Amino acid sequence: MTVDEKKAQKQRENTKRLFRKLIKAFAMPPTLTVTEWADQKRYLSPEAAAEPGKYYSDRAPYQREIMNAVSNALCWKVVIKSSAQVGKTTIIENMIGYLIDCDPCPILSVNPTDSMAETFSKDRISPMIRDT
Repeated sequence: MTVDEKKAQKQRENTKRLFRKLIKAFAMPPTLTVTEWADQKRYLSPEAAAEPGKYYSDRAPYQREIMNAVSNALCWKVVIKSSAQVGKTTIIENMIGYLIDCDPCPILSVNPTDSMAETFSKDRISPMIRDT
């Protein structure tokens, strides 16, 4: 093999490598439900969870259908009627994390006061984004 043939072969390999990287960069992300996303990517922050670390939906299976409604294109409104302290904030955090990662869009969180909104953002959302 001549020097020119070796250069040409190296250029072809570099071009193939470049196109593989481009294809990977522009590939559509896999379609996930909120629960699948949370099980794969969510980490509970030490500031906001009694048991920080990897999130597992198996610990609260009753939350799955609520979370997955957000990733269902046919669902326009999710209403939760529940008792206190059953993980609604975690559900909301998972939904927000999923939307940020898989379906970027404007998100509005409504809180009773500006102070409560700021506290929620600083104490719950920021640590979730940092740790996830």
